[in-house]
Amino acid sequence: MKLPDLLTELRVLLDDSAAPYLWADEQLVTYLNESVDEACIRAFLIYDESSELAQLTAAANTATAPLSKLVIAVDKVYAGARKLERTTSDELDNEYGGRWRTMTGQPCRFYEEEAYIRPFPTPTTDTDLALCLWRLPTEPMSLNDTEAEPEINPAYHPLLLDWAAHLAFKRRDADANDRQRAADHAALFTASFGERPDANVRRKRRLKKVPVCRPHW
Repeated sequence: MKLPDLLTELRVLLDDSAAPYLWADEQLVTYLNESVDEACIRAFLIYDESSELAQLTAAANTATAPLSKLVIAVDKVYAGARKLERTTSDELDNEYGGRWRTMTGQPCRFYEEEAYIRPFPTPTTDTDLALCLWRLPTEPMSLNDTEAEPEINPAYHPLLLDWAAHLAFKRRDADANDRQRAADHAALFTASFGERPDANVRRKRRLKKVPVCRPHW
């Protein structure tokens, strides 16, 4: 669905189809963009293995490589044709003690934190990494672009309206009826995209056990 169509459908949900409007178009576009982000966080809707966000360079003798703030989670990491196995700092502590933090060589493992990945061992030369990841949209929709549409499967576009309606009713908060309608639309959105993972759940996803790949240097 194009942005103008989404706005029209959203106003129908909000009983706000005739001027003077209760919500400005600009505000509703903001809510729709927030809805796309929320759906991606909950349901991992954008898988990326080809954009600039999926290409990193692990700098020589530098422990970590920063991730874009748009990255939700990393699935796989490759250094050339070599797939790096996922590990954790606890696994490396158990295997090498604290000395793993200063070990260098050709990376064969990595672990992921909220804002970066850490190849292991630390590379001694600049190393290009190719990532497969889930992310947020790279560009928010704008009223200036009538062809704009959400960067997710079109089948999910109508379902985004519920979170946008939830935000509209919640933030207006004029009366109890608005609060109930906000809650109803939030429940419908959750039925479509699942619960939002909390920080603990996100961390557990990053700590998957994997077969051990020993480094060579």
